[in-house]
Amino acid sequence: GDYGLALLCFGIAQRLFHVRRLTPHHMVQRNFEVASELLHAQRMVVDIDSLWADDGSRLSTAISSAMHLQRGQWDAGGQSYEQWALSGGSLQRLVAVLLDR
Repeated sequence: GDYGLALLCFGIAQRLFHVRRLTPHHMVQRNFEVASELLHAQRMVVDIDSLWADDGSRLSTAISSAMHLQRGQWDAGGQSYEQWALSGGSLQRLVAVLLDR
């Protein structure tokens, strides 16, 4: 599987709890840990904390990658173009929330 993508998604879920000043659900934390362990077993490291450290450009890029839809995941009406489940203003608003701004 794509453990980096899974770690990103669970990291974002944890961050949403954090900015809302709530305790994350124990399964969100556990799934984050499992994804991290699976990456570590493949000698890979993803620094999730670095996503919150800049102006949001790194986070925006990561979310765009995670939200990119593959062909067949949407009805393109016979046209060939790329599609994202989240982009533009919606993406920027999510980034602002995650950065707690």
